[in-house]
Order: sequence, then structure tokens, then C-alpha cells
Amino acid sequence: SFKQRLMETKAIKEIRLATGDEDTISTDPEDLKAHGYSEWSSTNITALPVGVAYPKTTSEVSKIAAICSKYRVPIIPFSGGSSLEGNFSAPYGGVSVDFAYMDKILQFHEEDMDIVVQPSVSWMELNEELAKRQSGLFFPVDPGPSAKIGGMVGTNCSGTNAVRYGTMKDWVINLTVVLADGTIIKTKRRPRKTSAGYNLNSLFVGSEGTLGLVTEITLKLAVVPQEFSVAVVTFPSIRDA
Repeated sequence: SFKQRLMETKAIKEIRLATGDEDTISTDPEDLKAHGYSEWSSTNITALPVGVAYPKTTSEVSKIAAICSKYRVPIIPFSGGSSLEGNFSAPYGGVSVDFAYMDKILQFHEEDMDIVVQPSVSWMELNEELAKRQSGLFFPVDPGPSAKIGGMVGTNCSGTNAVRYGTMKDWVINLTVVLADGTIIKTKRRPRKTSAGYNLNSLFVGSEGTLGLVTEITLKLAVVPQEFSVAVVTFPSIRDA
């Protein structure tokens, strides 16, 4: 509707003013298509986002969320874009928030076996970095190679290691999350107490971006196995397997 388009235009203009950078939000048609349509997704809809925001900090994400909330414009978080189920589609238009510039390892607590990362850190690059540092540690959750930590939190992803190590929910210590109105919250502290109030981690891990935008993640790490091998086992039928 005309009213909705007017609200979206106002939100885009205000986001640029609030962040002091024209490039914080893109309305390029190719950019919009890349953030609302995927060739390998099983679900594609005709609607696309009206803008793609590229925040660099949690504070900028908070400003974007507050402005979108003010004008009732939907926001859709985007990290790796490798979803097969249309997780980042924009059925009601709105602003896609791409975390491309939030791709840093913030802290590494080697002795505590945990690490703090931003949402656009790739799990494969994270493991490469841990190997480079000769830490003897790795992050065991292994979905598709292009997956990034933010999307992995959103989907509570798993992979071939899940039988041994569990899924994403088992490896998240705490999250920094920006809620729909721009409020910044932290789900937990780093000390691993099991009796410290609401289990907000479990609320946000697997919430598919519907409850907030995750901007920092503290992950548990595992010790690299001394030995591992790959085996192929054949079965006469699926039922036997």
C-alpha cells in the first residue's frame, strides 16, 4: 500500500541519518534480490526486502531496529544466506539486516575453552583460526560449509557431528541480542551456572530471527580428538541400516 511504502521510505532515510553513513542501507535491486531470493531454497516468494542494512556494531543494529519498530517496518536478519528453507525471505517487504561487516572474533578464552564471536563468523574459518593458533580446540557443530554462526544460532543447526557432539543449542553459552524495539539484552553471563534464572539461550537458539537479532555469541569449544577416521559401511537395505 502507499502508506506502507511511505513508512519504508521514511525508515530508510532515518537509518542513514542515525548511522551517519549513506552506505549503511542499500536499495540496489540486485542487492534486494540477493537478500530475498535464493536459487537453492525450497521456498521462494515474490516479495523482496525494500532495503538491505549493513551494520558494523551492536549499537547500529539497535538504532536500525528502533527506527524500523517506530515505522512498523519488518526486519529480517541475514548472515550466510545458505538456508534451504527460505529462512531469510521477506514476505512483507521490510529491511534485511546483513551482518557482513560483523565478522570478527572478539575474545578467546583458551583456558576456559570458550570464544566470543560476531554473527558473520564462518564456522569453518573459526576452526581454521583455532588450528592456526595451535589451541588444540575446535568448534564441533558442522552444517553446510558456507554457514555462519548467526544463522546457526537462528536455526539451532546440526550436522554430521551431531550424534557425537549435539546441536547448536548445546554449544551456546550466551548471546547479545537486539530486540525488535532496539533494546540490547544479554541472555546469560559467562560463568556456567545452571540455576541462574530464565533459560533465555534456549528461547533464542532456534527462534529463526523472530525474537531478536543476535549480534554477539559466546561459544563453548571442544578438544580436538587425538585420532579420527572416516569409515564407509554398506547395508543390504535401508531397513537393515
